[in-house]
Amino acid sequence: MIWTKDNFSSEHLKKSEQVTTKVYQKPPIDSQTPRVAIIGGGPKGFYALKALFQALKKQPLRSPLSIDWFNDDSSFACGKNFNTQQPDYLLINNCIGHIDVWKDDYSTEKLNFCDWINHYRKGKKNALPTDFASRALVGHYLSHALLLLLKDMPDHLQLNFHIENVDRLYLDTQQQIYLGDKFKVAYKSVILCTGNSYTSKLPKSIAQDILKLGGVYIKHPYPIGNSLALPKQADVAVLGLGLTGIDVVLGLTEGRGGKFSRKDGGQYIPADKEVGTIYAWSRSNLPMLCRGAIYGDEPSKFTYLTEQRLASLLAIKGTIKAKSQLLPLLSKEITFAYYSCKWRKKSFTKKEMEAQIAKLKKPFALSDLLAPDKSTQFSTCSTRQDFIIAYLTFTIKETKKGPLKSPYMAAASVWRDASLFFSSCYNFKGLTGNSQALFDQEWAGAFHRISYGPPISTMEKILILCKAGKLKFPFQQAPSLRIEKQKLLLEEGALKVSVSHLIDARIGKVNLTESLPATLLRAGIASPLVNDRYQVGCMEIQPNGRLKSTLDAPIYLYGTPTEGNTLDNDTLAIDKYNYAAAWAADILENHLQKK
Repeated sequence: MIWTKDNFSSEHLKKSEQVTTKVYQKPPIDSQTPRVAIIGGGPKGFYALKALFQALKKQPLRSPLSIDWFNDDSSFACGKNFNTQQPDYLLINNCIGHIDVWKDDYSTEKLNFCDWINHYRKGKKNALPTDFASRALVGHYLSHALLLLLKDMPDHLQLNFHIENVDRLYLDTQQQIYLGDKFKVAYKSVILCTGNSYTSKLPKSIAQDILKLGGVYIKHPYPIGNSLALPKQADVAVLGLGLTGIDVVLGLTEGRGGKFSRKDGGQYIPADKEVGTIYAWSRSNLPMLCRGAIYGDEPSKFTYLTEQRLASLLAIKGTIKAKSQLLPLLSKEITFAYYSCKWRKKSFTKKEMEAQIAKLKKPFALSDLLAPDKSTQFSTCSTRQDFIIAYLTFTIKETKKGPLKSPYMAAASVWRDASLFFSSCYNFKGLTGNSQALFDQEWAGAFHRISYGPPISTMEKILILCKAGKLKFPFQQAPSLRIEKQKLLLEEGALKVSVSHLIDARIGKVNLTESLPATLLRAGIASPLVNDRYQVGCMEIQPNGRLKSTLDAPIYLYGTPTEGNTLDNDTLAIDKYNYAAAWAADILENHLQKK
């Protein structure tokens, strides 16, 4: 079951508008009141606000405090990812049982997402933890959670919403923080929860030429719909095959009136106002592996990635080598998981299983997951399009079986279930510099492609579009780009494809030479993270999330901005890398008068 806004009354959904009403209320600002700031209005910004509320409930204050919360639009608590106005065909990539913003503060009103659906939905059908939902509906859940939080505001606290883009921070001699020149008030402490607000860069050889052509290059595809108002029948290129790329493809088809039918194994019925052909590619040129309903099952019991092995690696943290110490373990674990499922009825011991695997001429290996296009399984595919269709058909079928019945999915699930093992080794320069570079540049993309793909129903739509010829993958490798006659030419050898628009659907990376990070680095408030000689490309933090620099400014990072220091941040996870709690505790301990 997929839950959407259609399962709720319009009256209930309108409650989210109360957040917007509060956002546009402008109480007077008292510059004498101690102030703290939250920058970023997505779920992590909401969790930071909630952490401070909880801390102030436990330890009330005798003097006023103002919280200024900044976001670049009015979608506070939701952010762009879960904007309530986005179309319902854009789904979350995890089942609803994993979403709970009140995990540490449950009550009859403060419900997890599954219980919230069952409490407020129309009709009598109950949601199950293994169901999926639209991202817009998650946004309504988050908005409702924010309203509940505001009903229980601690004494002596004032919350101010600001629809502003903060692109500069600086310190005065008293360690007080100022937000550029617009805001003439000082802040005791700031937490940056800016989420996926970063940008991707095109090669320098083409970037300036594309920008000169105006609307040819769409750098920011969100919100899906408004930004994709392209001429009908225009041929379009999409750079990026991850979750954003999938959103873009659906926005250009279903979002323009196209319909999907289950008739004859799946059909696509195009609409008159659609774009023409969509050409897609990425660095790996591989689509994501879709996800089934994974909830409640015990994580894999590892044979090689054991707690004892993790302890031995952590004993040498800082010198862990990915290629010689992690990759062999992962490879053996994946092969073992594959055949444990394949031969599950034989009840082999570990030694017997290893002996059987050793007899195989070419056993299933990590490379079969990382480079399926080089696997003999798909060797009969004559074109890239044929391979993509065959690969999607196979992986959708295997995902429906699940990791207990599909050897392929049992192997793939090792990546996801081993995230804690790898995070423990990776975090805070646990790997050598060369190993972290290898992980960031070669493994991280594969990890997300295999572990965090969209639900089955979404990938079925992508397969249907491929079969219909609406979505094409003509390139074996990423093509070169150049401008010709006011159009963009994509080239790979003799193959040339002309398109009128390029949509950049890659996940943005922090750019240390621009915007807020650049101002922090120039002022010495932040330091770039360097592991040996590897320039990671992010700001360095302390283990509690506070920026690391000689100035030791009371500025914390939370969520996506911590990546590079940490591995595998989740937008909705409230208890993983919970630097909001450390930020709130620091405010109470060091910046405010106590009762």
